[in-house]
Amino acid sequence: QAVAEYAAADPRHQSQGGAEGGSFRVGLHQSKVLAWISYRLRVLSVHGAQDARHHDEPGLVVPYGRADREYCPFWQAAERMLQPVVTSHSRGGHAERVAMLTALRSVLQGSGDA
Repeated sequence: QAVAEYAAADPRHQSQGGAEGGSFRVGLHQSKVLAWISYRLRVLSVHGAQDARHHDEPGLVVPYGRADREYCPFWQAAERMLQPVVTSHSRGGHAERVAMLTALRSVLQGSGDA
């Protein structure tokens, strides 16, 4: 309730048209948010530790969106494995999810499974 009252008093947070009881906006739009991911993964094989694969990313800034990766079979497999949260709109392209998909794609590419 406190956020709603604060935003209602500030015209910068009003929806276009400024209708009473209309929606308001706090914060950045999802397309303006970046995520940063860094990982070091060791994926064990069913054949034992000697066949383990290593996946390292020292640091990567990941933007919103996924259109440029849609035709990669490994990316498509990762998309099926890591389903987006959907409430009022899909979170499929949110930077945080895209960062996790990037790591998962690396693992899938290394295993050859798509």
